[in-house]
Parts: sequence; C-alpha cells; structure tokens
Amino acid sequence: MISGKSLQHLITNLITEFICLIFIELCDFGIAESRCKKVGKSLAILVSLWQKQNHSPIE
Repeated sequence: MISGKSLQHLITNLITEFICLIFIELCDFGIAESRCKKVGKSLAILVSLWQKQNHSPIE
C-alpha cells in the first residue's frame, strides 16, 4: 500500500523528470539556449526548496 506522502513524492518526481526532459530536448535543438539554462537553474532552486519544505530528497 502506498501512503499519500510517498504517492505525492512519486508524482512530483515524475513531473520534475518530465519538465527536465522537455527543457533538455529544447536545449539540444538550440532553441533559446540561454533561456534553457535560466529555466534549469530556476527548476533546480524550486526542487531544492521543495526538498527543504518536505524534508525528503528527490531521487
């Protein structure tokens, strides 16, 4: 049985991975490369804030 918290954790991981994949694909095509880097940094900051708030690392 999956608890609500671990399910939320799993969903958040999937969403984060999906967003990362989208931006990696865009960056690979050279579309707005500097913007991709900014978004990547912002995403990393958001993930680290989420980790601190929930006291659980995203793997």
